[in-house]
Amino acid sequence: MAEYRHYVCECGYGVSCNPAGFDAMMSGVWVTMRCAKCNEIVHINANDLSHFKHVCPNCGEREGLSVWNPVDCTCPKCGKKMSAVEGEYYLAD
Repeated sequence: MAEYRHYVCECGYGVSCNPAGFDAMMSGVWVTMRCAKCNEIVHINANDLSHFKHVCPNCGEREGLSVWNPVDCTCPKCGKKMSAVEGEYYLAD
């Protein structure tokens, strides 16, 4: 199981992800990334990253994907610091 937290920005953008920035689950390892084209936080399978098959699942972009760090927590929309919502987390299989 993985613990997910919900992060929000004052601009209204929000995302749920593992506080470590990646998940190791039965379906594989998933990495939390930011797409520079659509300015979204997305989760990409590490196997796809290792074979250079990575594309943004939202917009299909192949360039401009970078690791998003929930510790740094920069909003992809406005660039401000996002905050973890206290007490709001859930477990995923």
